[in-house]
Amino acid sequence: MEYLGTMSVTETGKSCLTWDSKQVASSYESIPAGFTEILFFEEHFLNQDPSFHENYCRNPTGLEKPWCFVNDNDLQMEFCWIPQCNDFSVPECKLTQKGGEYMGTKDKTISGFHCIPWLDHDSSVVDRIRGSRKGSLPDELTGSHNFCRNPNGYPGGPWCNVRDSGRPNLKCEYCDVPFCDFHDSKRTRESQDQHLSSEPAKETRDHSNFCRNYGPRLRPWCLVTVEDATWEYCRIPLCRGPKEPAECQQTKHGREYSGLKNVTRSGKKCQPWLSQTPNEHSTILYLPAFPDPGLDSRHNYCRNPDVVKEGPWCYNGEGTNPEWEYCDIQLC
Repeated sequence: MEYLGTMSVTETGKSCLTWDSKQVASSYESIPAGFTEILFFEEHFLNQDPSFHENYCRNPTGLEKPWCFVNDNDLQMEFCWIPQCNDFSVPECKLTQKGGEYMGTKDKTISGFHCIPWLDHDSSVVDRIRGSRKGSLPDELTGSHNFCRNPNGYPGGPWCNVRDSGRPNLKCEYCDVPFCDFHDSKRTRESQDQHLSSEPAKETRDHSNFCRNYGPRLRPWCLVTVEDATWEYCRIPLCRGPKEPAECQQTKHGREYSGLKNVTRSGKKCQPWLSQTPNEHSTILYLPAFPDPGLDSRHNYCRNPDVVKEGPWCYNGEGTNPEWEYCDIQLC
């Protein structure tokens, strides 16, 4: 269930259909492939995004091995041949924003709370998705399994349930799982790909059909048909280059600011946005409003994801009043 490779052909040589194709969406319930009626189709997938998995072999329903849908006169499912990894070390980082693929061994939250086992009574009684989806975790669920995971597709990444007598209202928190660093070779390859695609880019520059992320979707997308408003995600790589962001704001409210300042005007250290201590909050629900390509546990930089506030700010990470403060960011 953890497989995220690019195999897109079945054992019999048939090409896989995209997981969010119209044929799959309209007929998947008629195929005995392990889908449950309790969940929506997209809730069976890691990160709850079928389009992210394109037409690659996956195992969203906990069958014996990865598989995909194929068009064999009508919709059918077939298994794929994926070799076993002989020497595979699990990275202690996430590849995507939601990090549903994370299989590391971190078992503490950002604030240092110990994770409760996933099968603990307090962890599962109100969890509709995790209680119904066999493939909600990328690895085997045992009685002692208390590692950080993201079975619900929460926007901030891997998390776990916690129990703290001093804070009875705090039931869960995100974990200290950073993004995986891109190797220099990949940066070079991405730069070459961008250079090779520059000419095609010139041809479309005058048509205002660029990929954008208007609304609450996970990443840039565009319409592909006008008649029925069909849309698809675009292939936009995360930027992990050496270029430093500008340490100034270009607009009055500074919602575009993506610099590295992490102290308030009065000198208080900023609280990580994914942390619930010392201040509990729900700002991470506004993830699309952040100008960053992604947020991980280390992100405590001044930002303005709130349409009400007048400039970059952050929560006070020192546990004193006030709960939050503006940051001293100059206009460019």
